[in-house]
Amino acid sequence: MPYLPDAVTRKEKYYSYLATGEGYIPEPITREEQYLYYLCMNGGTGGGGGGTTDYNNLQNQPQINGVTLTGNKTSSDLGISAEITQVDHGTSDTTFTLPANEYHTWGEVSSLTLTLAAGTSGQASGYWFAFDSGETATTLSIPETIKTDIVVEANTHYECIIVGDYMTFCDWGITA
Repeated sequence: MPYLPDAVTRKEKYYSYLATGEGYIPEPITREEQYLYYLCMNGGTGGGGGGTTDYNNLQNQPQINGVTLTGNKTSSDLGISAEITQVDHGTSDTTFTLPANEYHTWGEVSSLTLTLAAGTSGQASGYWFAFDSGETATTLSIPETIKTDIVVEANTHYECIIVGDYMTFCDWGITA
């Protein structure tokens, strides 16, 4: 059998199982993955499948949110949600405490002072926000513990993400 590198992506895990009949098959998320999952479960080519594998006895049993993945689990079984609430502040609420895992937007503001609310213990917390800097550059104040190289410029739109102690951002010019 030729050398097969370790499967890294979700798609590679399906292909690896189809080729060898061994390994972990992820729960399908996309339409394409549903087809690959079906092939794995119903005997695709390459020596795996056949629908006889007992997925309650996986050798590789990863954990998510402290739950060992045995059998078929859904995102709700694991307490995973991909829904992000969006809140538009317009030009008000320019001194604000950002809640974890929400997306907050501001229009053109002269200053924006943000603090971060505590997230849920044991879960990753992200803080998403966007604002427009007008003819005079917006004065942005964030907690000193956040590491970033942002320099706010005039007539620029900013999309920002804070995870842990780091902030990344994208910016692009806007016309007045």
